[in-house]
Amino acid sequence: MSEHHHHHHDKSTIELTVTGMHCANCALGVHRNLEKQGLSDVYVNFATDEVRFSIEDPENLSNVIQSIEDLGYQVANSTDTTPASLFSSVERRFYYTLPFSILLFSHMFLPFHVLHLPYVQLGLCLPVVIMGWIFFGKSAWSSLKSGVPNMDVLIFIGFSSAFIYSLSGTLLHLGEDFLFYETASTIVTLVLLGNVLEKKSVNQTTTALKELSAIQNTPAKLLTNGEIKEVDTKTLQVNDVVLVN
Repeated sequence: MSEHHHHHHDKSTIELTVTGMHCANCALGVHRNLEKQGLSDVYVNFATDEVRFSIEDPENLSNVIQSIEDLGYQVANSTDTTPASLFSSVERRFYYTLPFSILLFSHMFLPFHVLHLPYVQLGLCLPVVIMGWIFFGKSAWSSLKSGVPNMDVLIFIGFSSAFIYSLSGTLLHLGEDFLFYETASTIVTLVLLGNVLEKKSVNQTTTALKELSAIQNTPAKLLTNGEIKEVDTKTLQVNDVVLVN
């Protein structure tokens, strides 16, 4: 036992906050990347931005962090205590794409002729698509490189193909039946909305979890030889007698 315990002390457990993971496959990509580097006890949770692992040689940590960032995610500095901005980056992107998507979408039931003009639709769609290429493209590309394609690859292909199809329809003057600009734009906006809602619900869960783990560190009242001693719950062993109020 003592030997195992000693061995455990050779490793230090590192916890990182990694932002930019949107789905289970993003987390899987990070997980595989860390295991490839010979790290043990790897735990990656995309919902809470949490990455945990044991490392034999703490000197090596900067390489590990670099490898995560090479995959296209950001490792937040734990000493970085800048207050979160009013909106998260995903929320800002969502609110940026929303007006474009609403205008594009409304051409289906609003009689304004101008909204039906192919080049107007192209102009409204382009800012959304460019943002989508930057936002989803980075994640999609890095996930392909790591060999674990993530959800962003699908999203990227989805809105890009709708956009390119519409663009060729516009340039070849094929008429309204070939215009799906609102589809391309709406895909981006809806997925961002999904990300926003997910972050919100997850943040509520994680704050609850943090509060729970804070409660968990309560000392136990251990009965030994008729005396009551307060000890850390983690040190309790089978057959110990504890007093629970």
